[in-house]
Amino acid sequence: MATRNTYLGYVQSGTCRDDRAPKRDQDGNKIKQPKMLKQLWVERELESMGIEVWVGRRIKFVRRGNNSYWDTVEEPLYPNYIFLTVDEYEFFDAISVEHLAPTLIMLSRADM
Repeated sequence: MATRNTYLGYVQSGTCRDDRAPKRDQDGNKIKQPKMLKQLWVERELESMGIEVWVGRRIKFVRRGNNSYWDTVEEPLYPNYIFLTVDEYEFFDAISVEHLAPTLIMLSRADM
């Protein structure tokens, strides 16, 4: 029986292109892909592999420019860190994900 352990992983800071966004508009013209945080990109990739992932999020209310209305912005609670629960069979698949550092820290049950 495979044991599932929880790990703390470090993700490179910065943004990357959203590779799942549409590359062409309705008329067939190329469009520029939007950028997203690498931390959220890694979360999405791991979830698509069936790995349990947690990235804490907080919602901030900000005013941009001369706008009199408040906008909501979602950002990571712990920048550049991601928590994942994997068994020994999924471990090497998890550390092969782009932008995720291959050195994971195993957390004990007392840490959680």
